[in-house]
Amino acid sequence: MINTKIYKAIYTLAEELLEADRRGNQEKFDSLYAELNAICTDNEGTDKDHPEQWETLADFTEDLDAALVIYDKALAKLLPLIQKIICHRLLFLWRCYSLRQAKEKLLSKVCKMPKSQPIK
Repeated sequence: MINTKIYKAIYTLAEELLEADRRGNQEKFDSLYAELNAICTDNEGTDKDHPEQWETLADFTEDLDAALVIYDKALAKLLPLIQKIICHRLLFLWRCYSLRQAKEKLLSKVCKMPKSQPIK
């Protein structure tokens, strides 16, 4: 998950970048973009490094070639997160299946017992 403070900072900057662009204020846009870029580079390689911040940076990168490089970086950071989510989901499903199997075995054992026999 993305750090809440970083999430808020990124989306506040995104809103401000949109407003600067809407007003045609290139100087403000460049300053805000530099701030967003600093967040990304400061967090890179730390536990705060998240693909969402890189994707947001790419969204506001005016040069298409440079934006594609940043999107690639975001994607490279996203894939391990997706793999982790999938592995956790598979592990959860496996545990559910194992529990169901165990319950079915127990139920089968109980149903085959004579009524007077205690459950072991």
